[in-house]
Amino acid sequence: MRCKSICSVKIFREIKLCRPIFFDHFVVRVMPSTEMSLGIITSKKNGNAVVRNRIKRRIRHAFMCATYQNSKVKTQRVLIITKKSTLTANFSTIVKNLMYAISK
Repeated sequence: MRCKSICSVKIFREIKLCRPIFFDHFVVRVMPSTEMSLGIITSKKNGNAVVRNRIKRRIRHAFMCATYQNSKVKTQRVLIITKKSTLTANFSTIVKNLMYAISK
């Protein structure tokens, strides 16, 4: 399932007001919407540009796997704020955590 990326600063601010769901490797904020969209925030604390892009690719793929496996996916906007440990985390753990966050 292909989803749009969140580009608008206004939408980022709206989602940041939503209640966070904390996990070991990232924080997820979910907001109901008319379409599925994903935003990923990785700070410079996570590493250089190569590392940050790898984290984003990993999260994006895990999100696609989680939405594909979960048949009860609602249309919503999802914001994921990554931590440094996201790069070394087990991929199945990331998918499991995202499935939980999406189904809530």
